[in-house]
Formats: sequence, C-alpha cells, structure tokens
Amino acid sequence: MSIKDSQTAQSADRVADEWNNLIAALEGLAAAAAADGSERYAAVRQRAEAALASARARAEANARGAQDRVHDLASQADVYVRQNPWQAIGIGAGIGLIAGLLLSRKG
Repeated sequence: MSIKDSQTAQSADRVADEWNNLIAALEGLAAAAAADGSERYAAVRQRAEAALASARARAEANARGAQDRVHDLASQADVYVRQNPWQAIGIGAGIGLIAGLLLSRKG
C-alpha cells in the first residue's frame, strides 16, 4: 500500500470514527432521557434507538463504500502512473507550474 493509500484509508477511518462517536453520544442521550422512567420517554427512547441503529448501519455501509471507492481510485491512478510515467510527470509539472503562478500572484 502506498503512502497516499494509507493516508486516504486513515481519513476514511477518522470519518467513520466521528460518525460512531456521534451515534454513541446520541445513544447516551437517549439512555439518559429514558432514566426518567415515564412512558412518554420510553416511547421516544424506542424510536430514537431504532433511528440510531438505522443511522449506524447506514454510516458504516457508507464508510465502507467510500473507503472502497477511494481505494479503487487510488489503485487506478497508481496503474496509470506506472503505465504512463512521462505523462504523469508532465501532468505533475503542469499542476506545479499553475500552482506556482497562482501563489506568486497572491504574494
């Protein structure tokens, strides 16, 4: 795995972790509200738990899907660069030139 692939995977993992933290916090909030014991809070808690379970499942599926897509794109870019090294160098040089021109105008 290249450095770029590992950085992308780390970013995807951080996003997934943030979603999991948010969902866990909402689960804690639902549990705290349920501690009251009234029937109204119990009904709200049940709906919230169902919504949170659904959100967690969707977030995990989305994170896995995004991670897979990013990995595929990185692999395709790696294959392209290996098959066309001079074109890749030219593209990189062109991007560097444009970035340099843009940065020199701001200064």
